Amino acid sequence: MKKQINIALAIVITAIVLGGSHFVASAQTAQHLAFEVPFDFIVGDRQLPAGRYRVRRVKADSETALRIEDERGRLRATVLTNSAVAAPGRAGLTFKQYGDQHFLAAVWMPGAAGGRELQESKQERKLREGLAAGRAAPKTVAVLARQK
Repeated sequence: MKKQINIALAIVITAIVLGGSHFVASAQTAQHLAFEVPFDFIVGDRQLPAGRYRVRRVKADSETALRIEDERGRLRATVLTNSAVAAPGRAGLTFKQYGDQHFLAAVWMPGAAGGRELQESKQERKLREGLAAGRAAPKTVAVLARQK
């Protein structure tokens, strides 16, 4: 009887450990995304060239601060975000396009209730205000997460 209880306890502990490690792996996947951005873009006050980028949370328990970096980890930008209202069906990046300039506007992470919107930079605000006089609106461009 004692042997059966020990075996049952070992099975329960193994199931908890395996289930917990699956949960941690899923959470890590949701905290790190890969993207192929086909154009130069601006994040905050940083100009980044077209290429492959990773987006992740700066802190695992907070969605507010995000880090955008190239695959080599050399080019980076860290930004503060606000909660976005609507969420698309897939993980991705949303840019606002003013002519040939692209500004990162939002990040959509899988498993999150909503997306994260970036604050408008001074440079983008000037462009938007200049366009407002001509009544032209920026275009919205989406880039979906890359499959690994």
